[in-house]
Amino acid sequence: MGKIPALASTQIDELRRLDSATVSNAVESFGVRLPNTGFTDSTIHCLFPDFPPMVGYAVTARIRTANPPMEGHTYIDRPNGLARSHPL
Repeated sequence: MGKIPALASTQIDELRRLDSATVSNAVESFGVRLPNTGFTDSTIHCLFPDFPPMVGYAVTARIRTANPPMEGHTYIDRPNGLARSHPL
């Protein structure tokens, strides 16, 4: 996959004026996946409604190790893991 060019700051500012539903509807019109996939339910909601809209780049990663976690069932359950350092 080739490198995707960065957006100009004016484009970022324009995106910041849109709400998530508008962006989602626009992406759906591209036909990149079936309309009955990639949706969420009402459990997803804004945790910080007083914050301004945020626009940026996201990265999805899958991490796998050969060793199981030392404690807990998953790495997020570990006492020094993300759940402890960044509670929701």
